[in-house]
Amino acid sequence: MSKILITGGGGYVGSMLCTALVNLGHDVTVLDLMKYDKGSLNHLYYFKNFKLIKKDVRDKKLLKSLLKKNEFIIPLAALVGAPLCDKYKRDAVSVNHHSIKNLVSLSSKKNKIIFLTTNSGYGVGEKNKFCDENSPLNPISLYGRTKCDAEEEVKKNLKILFALD
Repeated sequence: MSKILITGGGGYVGSMLCTALVNLGHDVTVLDLMKYDKGSLNHLYYFKNFKLIKKDVRDKKLLKSLLKKNEFIIPLAALVGAPLCDKYKRDAVSVNHHSIKNLVSLSSKKNKIIFLTTNSGYGVGEKNKFCDENSPLNPISLYGRTKCDAEEEVKKNLKILFALD
């Protein structure tokens, strides 16, 4: 089974993903401050293949040690949504973008990053036209911009890894 690090695993998507991965037998480590829903992972505490670290994703030293121990990295830690990001601008940039930049710079070829993004990167599209993966990004909020910037960090890393292979 795989060793998986999920940052922000205490959120809704993260808690559902953690539950599924733990039940499949994977070793799951969650790095999360557990700021918003302190009980979302309570049902996993008794599993031997689950570990919660209540620390900040911006702790580079901790992140570096966790990357060495895990093959798959799923970075979900973020301030989510335009209103929250507007209220805490500095934290939004440091968590949503800079923590991904740190993760990418500290990762090795051993690490496989599975990056989930948001439709907020597309902004407002054309009337009666749906956005898809080929649509241009046009974020109109700080939340959308930080998520697009984080995605670019991951994509740059992919180019570097493939160029080295």
